Amino acid sequence: MSSQAIDVTHAAARLIAEGRAAGRSGLQDVAELFARTHGCACVIYLKSALRGAVVPMAAAAVQPEIAAYQAEFVGHDSGWPGPTLLEAFRRGETLDRTGKPEELSSWIGPPAGPHTLHFGLHSLFGVPVRRPGAARIAGVVVVGRHAGEPPLTDVDRAAVLALVDALTEPLVRERDAWEMHERLEASVRAGRLELLGDGRLATAFRYSSAGIAIFTLDPVRPRVVDLNERLAEVLGASPHALLARDGARSFLHPDDLPAAEDAVRRLHAGEVEFSRRRLRLLAAGDEPVACDVVLSLARDAAGVSRYGLCQIVDVEEPRRAHHPLAREVRAQEMLAALGRLALEGTPDAHLMRTTAAGIGSALAVDAAMVLERRPDGTTATVAAHGSVPLAMPVADELPGAARLLEGGRLPSVWRGAGVRGAIVAPLGLGPGPRRWLAAASYETRSFTAGEERVVETAAHLVSNSGADRRERPSQPPELAALPGREQFADRVTHAIARAGRQGESVAVLTLDVDGFRDINDTFGYEVGDELLASFARRLEGALRAGDTLARLGGDEFGIVCEDISGERGTIEIVRRVIGAFDAPVVVGEHVLQPAVSIGVALGDWVSSSADSLMRDAETALQRAQDQPGTTYELFDRTMRRRVAERIRLEHDLRRALENDELVLHYQPLVSLHERQTIGLEALVRWQHPERGLVPPGEFIPAAESSGLILALGRWVIREACRQLKRWDADPSLPRVWVSVNVSGRQIAAPGLVEEIGDALQQSGLEPDRLALELTETVLMEDAGSPLAHLQRLKALGVRLLLDDFGTGYSSLNYVKRFPLDGLKVDRSFIAGIADAESDRHILRAIVSMATALDVTVIAEGVETPEQASWIASMDCDTVQGFGVARPAPATEVEALLRAGLAPDRVAWSLEAPVAEAAEPTVALGEATDVLGVSPSTIRRWADTGRIAVVRTPGGHRRFPVAELHRLSAGPAWRPRTQLREVGTPTAPLPVVAELLRMQPDRLQSVAAGLYETGRHGWFARETGVAELSEWAQRVAAACDAADWDVAEAATQRLSARAELGGSTLLERFLVVERFGALVVEVLQRRDSGPKEVAGARRLFTRLARGIIEQT
Repeated sequence: MSSQAIDVTHAAARLIAEGRAAGRSGLQDVAELFARTHGCACVIYLKSALRGAVVPMAAAAVQPEIAAYQAEFVGHDSGWPGPTLLEAFRRGETLDRTGKPEELSSWIGPPAGPHTLHFGLHSLFGVPVRRPGAARIAGVVVVGRHAGEPPLTDVDRAAVLALVDALTEPLVRERDAWEMHERLEASVRAGRLELLGDGRLATAFRYSSAGIAIFTLDPVRPRVVDLNERLAEVLGASPHALLARDGARSFLHPDDLPAAEDAVRRLHAGEVEFSRRRLRLLAAGDEPVACDVVLSLARDAAGVSRYGLCQIVDVEEPRRAHHPLAREVRAQEMLAALGRLALEGTPDAHLMRTTAAGIGSALAVDAAMVLERRPDGTTATVAAHGSVPLAMPVADELPGAARLLEGGRLPSVWRGAGVRGAIVAPLGLGPGPRRWLAAASYETRSFTAGEERVVETAAHLVSNSGADRRERPSQPPELAALPGREQFADRVTHAIARAGRQGESVAVLTLDVDGFRDINDTFGYEVGDELLASFARRLEGALRAGDTLARLGGDEFGIVCEDISGERGTIEIVRRVIGAFDAPVVVGEHVLQPAVSIGVALGDWVSSSADSLMRDAETALQRAQDQPGTTYELFDRTMRRRVAERIRLEHDLRRALENDELVLHYQPLVSLHERQTIGLEALVRWQHPERGLVPPGEFIPAAESSGLILALGRWVIREACRQLKRWDADPSLPRVWVSVNVSGRQIAAPGLVEEIGDALQQSGLEPDRLALELTETVLMEDAGSPLAHLQRLKALGVRLLLDDFGTGYSSLNYVKRFPLDGLKVDRSFIAGIADAESDRHILRAIVSMATALDVTVIAEGVETPEQASWIASMDCDTVQGFGVARPAPATEVEALLRAGLAPDRVAWSLEAPVAEAAEPTVALGEATDVLGVSPSTIRRWADTGRIAVVRTPGGHRRFPVAELHRLSAGPAWRPRTQLREVGTPTAPLPVVAELLRMQPDRLQSVAAGLYETGRHGWFARETGVAELSEWAQRVAAACDAADWDVAEAATQRLSARAELGGSTLLERFLVVERFGALVVEVLQRRDSGPKEVAGARRLFTRLARGIIEQT
């Protein structure tokens, strides 16, 4: 045995011993040690007699994707690795397999086979662990190597055998201890069912204002087997995360363990019936929380103790001063989740319960409730959280707008019940609301304006959803008959269970109708419902007999398909589903054909639970929605990695807001005439403790998607105002103004005006020295909705700037309608201003029209003094860009304000530069007049090099006058430009062939994209579509057979037919080139091999070049 193997074996034995001494298993430490040392994947299984299965108890791998996949199975008897391997283990065989992933997948069989194929498992070595002198196995140690890793060597195998030999007894002891815990927990769960079998006790357990936990009485390693939501709230973690902790002792502060153990000892001895102690529990992040804890034992009829009960009250909660920003983050997360439920069309009862629970938890109030007016004018509780008063007020005592009620303003029945203060907001607008959302406290507390806004926002979200439902007529029977989200999740769970037994795959599809909200808003709910009903009928017709269709909410459908033969079988179903949307839907006088986005997740290797499988399908749906037209996306491990990174980023960002990891950098805005800084743009930066400075392009999207953007934006505004006032205290520094970026979600959220007013008041900053930068998207999405918000902001006295002007559907008419103070012209117009007269014309026009509207123009992205000189000559005075000053921390900006800009940074002229004499050129129209040929002919000459072309910075083609003289002088045409020879692929391309056959919609989308004004060119007409489809099939056959002459002949045939149909050379070239680029992109996203990607790139380049060489 090698010295390394000996070291690993000794270290593993030490880890096992240390784990047991600490009251936990050391198996995970052993798996990680072995995987790290030998560069492989390692899984340790234990045999459970209770479950009748081999259960993976520890798993580790050097590749993060494989480790993430394995982690989903740890602790679950999912049937993995499957009967083939289990039977081999039972026979006492040591498995040793090396070969191609396809061979190992076939040998292993379902359900582990897809895993081996997907991750490229090519080496497998497994050794059963037996109790000394016994025939039955106690566990299994398996190691493997995957794609990108070398095969297992004899040294690796010897190390595994040595590990098993040395750790047989410790592993057997671990198995016995684990089995004992399994049996104890099974007994406790059975007792819990007895305890909670009484509905009243079950209700008390669930809704108690005290935290409750049920724990085992194992003297070595007691475990918490169940707990209620209230305890999870106290400890600031989900019930699932708490139950995953390593034993009951992990809930307690180490210094308080002796007191807790003494209490349990006295209970066992019968000295007391219950024991009350003040103990510190460990919340999320190991933060200690002081609690009053009451411990007791539950006994059976014979008086034998079955399990322990623990009731917990957080004694510090009423007086603990939570971090203000953390409290805001929790409130915004709650509102974001509530908004999603409202948009998804969540059933009213569930939505009201969630609203009451969310408000109660976010504001830490004694009671939160939704009240409804009765016909007799009294009110009744629709949903409640916490200790709700027994009597409810009459409707006339409740306000018609969001309001804080205290003292005499409280309804009399609430005052009599001990309520000291409440925030009440109506659900719905107009006179006589019929529902209210209320948050009440039995203690005297000062509700903040922010808490009032939280209740008002929640009421607004729920009332919009409720109003939508109340105004709508009953839905069509096709929709009413479909299962909902909860039923769908239940059917996915059953499908996964059946798939595990039969060795098949499960596919979950989520579908969303693009632009459905616009259809509802434009034509009404009746048209929208009938459209969805028509789609439901079509989907039912496209699915197989055993498939399930459900309506997950709003315009989102779900499909679960069983007995799927992997990815290929799933794509066949997706093609049928897409085909259901080919024909338009006629509703009355309206002809509708919206695009549909589809997300697909496979259950054989992606997940073993309904939640994760549906979540993966939703993630794929979001990716599909980013693409135009009807399309689908299949969830893969690249998406899984992105999801994991996004979740981790959101978690870290949440901590960053609480731990002051965010900083502001400032970029100067400079006056060209004064040559000094007059303003600053505040830019948020994240100083991550491990990753360093995280760029905003990475974390701002995460903040937007998670709802953290509201708390983040609020912090930026406050900090920018405070910093400016700090600089004001130094008389040697110039007075400048500051701008901050405001997102659409901030504009739409209630309370923004009040928050900005509070920030200005607390800092003492004058309102006109704060500017808010808005993007065009905020204004253009709905031209009416932000107007009222912007007018209120303008009335506050702050400046409003439109950022990145020109990147969207710019319209100075919008600038005229909104109360804007300035435009920030996007850098794309500035980049070519020194070289392109067209860009100068655009900037002159913007400045001229903005001046007429009394709107300031700021030029972004200034890089050179020459650009600054051109801008100054156009009466645009304010610029920003790296060529003037880069963003910097506050300390560096303070030094810059004190010393002024460096001379080399202000070396511009206020006069327009003298443009260098350039070769005269003409536009396409003039060239056609001079040469007497059609525009398409000149374009073809330009494409083939028969006429020289000059490209402007904006990408437009112009033609040198000298070239026109040459061509006009005689028939001696300029010789063609010789194109570089491109070779053919060196091997068949099976994946490319599959893509060509499976994705005709992508090919049609590429063809339609050739035409700027719609689907009217030859490639977008029925004849062209048919020819494209035929070409794709021929090229697919060529890819399978590596017969590249067939592919070239098919392409030449397509080009000839397209030319006869009136297609230009450029269109014929682009349709092949762009589809080739799309194929290469899909291959890269699916992690296809480098040979397949290189071969595809070479093939489509050769085919596109062949079209040019044909002319």
